[in-house]
Amino acid sequence: MSATNSTSTARAALSPDRPLPDFAVIGAMRAGTTTLQKILTGQPGVCLPAMKETDYFIASKNHRRGAGWYESRFDNRHALCGDISPNYAKRDAFPEAPSLIHAANPAARLIYIVRDPVARAISQYNHAWLTGSEMPEPAALLDSEAGAHILNTSRYHWQLQPWLKLFREDQLLIVDFDDLVEQTEPTLACIGTFLDIDLRGSQAAQSNSSAELGRMPGWWMGIRESALGAQLRALLPGGLAGRIKSLAAVSGPAEGRTPPAFPAPVIDALRAVLAADAAALRRDTGMAFENWSV
Repeated sequence: MSATNSTSTARAALSPDRPLPDFAVIGAMRAGTTTLQKILTGQPGVCLPAMKETDYFIASKNHRRGAGWYESRFDNRHALCGDISPNYAKRDAFPEAPSLIHAANPAARLIYIVRDPVARAISQYNHAWLTGSEMPEPAALLDSEAGAHILNTSRYHWQLQPWLKLFREDQLLIVDFDDLVEQTEPTLACIGTFLDIDLRGSQAAQSNSSAELGRMPGWWMGIRESALGAQLRALLPGGLAGRIKSLAAVSGPAEGRTPPAFPAPVIDALRAVLAADAAALRRDTGMAFENWSV
């Protein structure tokens, strides 16, 4: 599953009429997709939608808006066009994503960023709690529907199986989040080779979105998580949604809100549940994931 560049396309050959996307960052949620999005934004020869998560290849979200809407998200069709939407690797919730992307462009390249499965699961819980979702206490997480979804999102090997039935292995690049933030230069070089772009000199500045969400006021959270909020993000001009978010943060709590802590026995239980999938991922990829806790 490591990168080779047999799928790369010479920049001069890019036609505005070609199928999109050229590449997709499919997840995982809370594993560094925002970090990579910030790196790629503004890179010469790369075009990303102004809205980070188009969720176009999800039937219940923006796929119904049609190809014209999706293509209009990209303002430079001569550049390499990428779609970064972590919901694409939520197999239990959106199983159609692999087939919809493959139908749109079977030659698309895929990037999947993975993170310590336990740390990622806790981060997703915290994110859901901060955005106002009704969440059980950590001690009850394993016995809840919300917990099952969070754990499934951390089962990276399981998540990848539908993708690998449709796409060749050399169309998939798996990136360890730890490498992205701790061995930035060689990791970005690998991503650049995979996408056939030059990422030398780029920086990986981490984004602490949980801290930011903790400062958001309740009224903003209500709009953000509603169907209306999703429609507004799809229609607002590029960058405007971010500016509104920044203004809303000013009216939020100065100290922020803090999710409940995870007791050590709960963390141990998460490790036990996720161990088999992590072992399968190591086996099939040959990647060590040395810093993981499972």
